[in-house]
Amino acid sequence: KIGEIKEFLLKKAPEKKSDFAIADAVMAKEKRLAWVEFIKQERAGAKMEEVHGRIFWAVKTLQLCKTQTREEAMKAGVKEYTYRTYAPNAKRFLRSELEQKLSALKSMYHSAHEEDADLGIALEQFLLKL
Repeated sequence: KIGEIKEFLLKKAPEKKSDFAIADAVMAKEKRLAWVEFIKQERAGAKMEEVHGRIFWAVKTLQLCKTQTREEAMKAGVKEYTYRTYAPNAKRFLRSELEQKLSALKSMYHSAHEEDADLGIALEQFLLKL
């Protein structure tokens, strides 16, 4: 006797959306991946101030991991997981390079708000020079 045949369709798992994928790409110094994530977020309608904040956070965290001891970074507000993730990648950057990137991010944010410059274009240019 033949039994009943049941068909089980595969469910497509929803794609995980990581808001910090762009920060992870900056951390890894992956110019192409950072740009792709930027474009994805831009097309999804993300506010450029939010994207700028994530990139600034990543560079700031890299700078803290590069210049501070683990304990000092923890006192400054870096979480344990973040420090373990970012500290090895901070070696990819020079100390002066991180300071220059922080300065560029700060000035682009202010100039975008004071001079009505386009923050999205400035961020894209920043990522392409990563």
